[in-house]
Amino acid sequence: MANSTRHIAVPSLLLSLLACSDASAAYVGDRYFISTLALDGPDAGESTGTINPGLIWVQEEFQFGPEAIIPINEDSGGLGMRAQFHWYFAKVFPNSFLGKSIFDN
Repeated sequence: MANSTRHIAVPSLLLSLLACSDASAAYVGDRYFISTLALDGPDAGESTGTINPGLIWVQEEFQFGPEAIIPINEDSGGLGMRAQFHWYFAKVFPNSFLGKSIFDN
């Protein structure tokens, strides 16, 4: 039987990307909603929420994650975007107080 596997060169950028997604949700009484429910104000009783697909680029010293904000209905607002940038202080500042563990012996 011939070997049918093949090595494919993948750019290192693609190997360090992670897909992520989250959605807002609420639990009211005995019902679980995929969205949040306004309890007071002019939108009382209206259901709102967002779905947030994105990517996270993970490196040794940092991670960067852009995310789309997609409303589930008109009451939830408009399209949007957010991004997060995290430094791993232990890698970036290993010899300073920022890079030391709080619980280190």
